Amino acid sequence: MSETEAQRVAGMWLAGATGIDGTVSAEVVKSARVYLAMRLLMDKYDCGATTTEGYGVFADYERGAIPSQGLAASQLYTDGITATSECLLNSLLTQHLGLHILGRPGFNGDYIIDPFNHIAVVGHCEGAFNPFGDERRSPYVIRNLPRWRQNEGGACVQINYPVGETVTLAKLSMVERKLALSTGKTVSGHDFFADWDDLACRTKIAIETDTGALLSNLDWKTFGTHRVVFFGDFRQALKDLARLIGFEVVEEDR
Repeated sequence: MSETEAQRVAGMWLAGATGIDGTVSAEVVKSARVYLAMRLLMDKYDCGATTTEGYGVFADYERGAIPSQGLAASQLYTDGITATSECLLNSLLTQHLGLHILGRPGFNGDYIIDPFNHIAVVGHCEGAFNPFGDERRSPYVIRNLPRWRQNEGGACVQINYPVGETVTLAKLSMVERKLALSTGKTVSGHDFFADWDDLACRTKIAIETDTGALLSNLDWKTFGTHRVVFFGDFRQALKDLARLIGFEVVEEDR
């Protein structure tokens, strides 16, 4: 691939960011190369979605640490392509349905229920820059990978998604033929945790919801440890979709 093109993509990301924290432009260029490689492979194999390993630095190869796909996936989401991390097929299918039926790029992330603060938290190190699927963009900071002291393995992104928005959490289980659903309202994680930006994943969404019901209905075996967040109230639309495809609906917050 063209090094000039990688520099151009990295420059676009850097120009659009509100800041850069803990990483350097050379690491951003590594992530740009990953993005271009993913686009080339998708064109080669004529596929409309992709999922890859997410973190990027677990293995030490002769040519150095493999870069994270965080920035690459963020750009693909913004391009209108589902690019789930960690080879999570149920999340990928949930996001893909949402993108093409709801018109929203879902944010897939690790799912935590905090009953003490009455919030659910979903977090990963990538996400669409345009969570509403249109021209509206959320501000973002380009950052180093969390929990990794060496400044290698590419860069990732902290997207500061809007608060005060209704969101829908969803997750398909293809084996059990079920769809998990809940809704809530986005709130500022800084109101609960002083070090919110540095806790776990770089991009996080805090959601005010019925955590008591979420705990009562929790089914890790069926739905795993991730959920997909769509900005907007799509509970009924997704319930209708589940019925059409013969899936049981599990309303986790009721």
